[in-house]
Amino acid sequence: MATVRNIAMHIEIPGNTERKPGDIIQVYIPQSSDDDAYRLRYNKLFGDKGNAKFLVVRVAHSYSTGGDFTTTMKVTKGEYGSFPSTELSEVQGL
Repeated sequence: MATVRNIAMHIEIPGNTERKPGDIIQVYIPQSSDDDAYRLRYNKLFGDKGNAKFLVVRVAHSYSTGGDFTTTMKVTKGEYGSFPSTELSEVQGL
């Protein structure tokens, strides 16, 4: 049963025939920010080091006549890695 806290996204990677539904993968998404130091961190909503696990629920492989091979996956996560915070709240220690 899906809840509001579930996260789902589609990810395209270079071709990988090893990926299949049921796999657990780590997905690290960079933080978006104007501050260079803050941008070097991973987005905590999706999980930081060690808890960025996502379940692969769908996999599609694409081959082009030009020789390109990509894998597109739908991945889900049961809950957010942590509550949202702002750069200001982290600087102020909130």
